[in-house]
Amino acid sequence: MQTSVIAFAGLALALTFYALTSRGHPDIPNHFKLMDFLSHLMFYSCGVTGNGEFKRSCFPIHVVGPEANGTEDGVVVKNLNIPFMLNTSTHTIAVRYYHSLNNFEKTPLLLFTHGGGLSLQSPVDYDPVLKRIANETNIHILAIDYRKTPEKPFPSGLHDVASLWDWVNTLTNQTSYPQNWEFFRNVDTSNVIVAGDSGGAQLTVGLTFMARDKHIPLYFPVEGHLKKDWKLKISKQVIIYPSFNNYDVPSNNDPQLIILNNKRMSQFFTNANMKLVSQNKTKHNYYDNEYLFAFKTRDVESLPPMILVTCTFDSLRDEGVYYGDLFEKHGVKVERVQYDTVHAFLSFPIESIEKEQALQFLIQKLGRY
Repeated sequence: MQTSVIAFAGLALALTFYALTSRGHPDIPNHFKLMDFLSHLMFYSCGVTGNGEFKRSCFPIHVVGPEANGTEDGVVVKNLNIPFMLNTSTHTIAVRYYHSLNNFEKTPLLLFTHGGGLSLQSPVDYDPVLKRIANETNIHILAIDYRKTPEKPFPSGLHDVASLWDWVNTLTNQTSYPQNWEFFRNVDTSNVIVAGDSGGAQLTVGLTFMARDKHIPLYFPVEGHLKKDWKLKISKQVIIYPSFNNYDVPSNNDPQLIILNNKRMSQFFTNANMKLVSQNKTKHNYYDNEYLFAFKTRDVESLPPMILVTCTFDSLRDEGVYYGDLFEKHGVKVERVQYDTVHAFLSFPIESIEKEQALQFLIQKLGRY
């Protein structure tokens, strides 16, 4: 027994040494290398089968729970539902609301869409970040728990994000509000900010184009409640290490970049994720979408100012750089910042200098009220 324990410990140390010395760029912190190694093992041993099928049991989601009110870490936190019609039946989309206890005067609204490749995570995974922002800015935050692929194929996630925008437009200028939405009377609807990271940034960009065009894609359910008379305008977009499935940029082919790389992107998001999209009974393909990749098919003028966050050791880095360059070329004001860290660092349960710097930067740009 003792020999087996010693052998196991030796193997664990050897694997740890391998993870910290042989993977990734030498300037990437060791804890990220170890995290990448462990996630790599789980991904290929559990997450995706040989024929590209996604295994949800390996990647459970901390879903937003039923409607509830509470206070956490000095911040009001509510689980809310948005109603919408689909195939003549009423459905709901879960959102999580955050607001400081310090100030209840009219302050801006931030609509946040989380990352996770359109398949993983939920607003709950971003609780520490969103509570911190709410507490220090006093703005209202609504974080959407959109439907995930592959169980709910495209365009479910994009439809949910558009439904949140539609709901916010519906509540604007009302004199009475649905139960648990009374806080909306203290929202400054002249200053609505949209934000998202990674796959959530992709959905956020799509929403920004839709809001500008006041256009509802034809592939959205015709029975849905979405309207075209959106009155609100987006004042700012915060785009954090965005994903646009552009595999040709240099960073997507750099073998020293970890956490997310070209091979994992291709196998997971394409084979596992989009394989099931292609099986869906729809003629509208993910990659041909006019709003997930709006900047490829639509003009990029008259869009709100952008804050663009990228990471030095991120395979998506150059996608963000390309995106920022394109928007600047067409007259959109773009403010950029890049941190020497890896993809998805804001949602990791690991504190770092870069994470603190990014939070301070975002809080400064969102403003304190």
